[in-house]
Amino acid sequence: MIDGFIYSLINANALVQANMGDDVYPGVVPENIKGAAIRYVVSDSPSKFDSGGPESKQKSSIQIDVFHKDYSLNRQIGSSLHKQLHGYKGAQNATEISLLEVLDTDLTFDSKTREFRTTITLNVTYRET
Repeated sequence: MIDGFIYSLINANALVQANMGDDVYPGVVPENIKGAAIRYVVSDSPSKFDSGGPESKQKSSIQIDVFHKDYSLNRQIGSSLHKQLHGYKGAQNATEISLLEVLDTDLTFDSKTREFRTTITLNVTYRET
């Protein structure tokens, strides 16, 4: 499933492993997690790309958010994920990614949580067998 593939790609990043550990979550970061974390959301809209035949492909939008109190480290992790993911092609288990394309990367600051957030927006074209 594409969600598991994205999780694996994020966790394969050396900077993520060194600074976030296992704090990578689908959808929402749990309330009990304090400090640095990453969340990702997969949206199946526009959903089916070419649903016919053996080469049927799907297209999804993905948003990855990196939360960290340190500005420089947040930028480094965001930049590292951008470089790792943009243009990615590969296969894992029953999922084959034809193309992962980064559309936008944006760094903001949340005055309530006092954290920086880098948001990476991507499109992925893939096939599940």
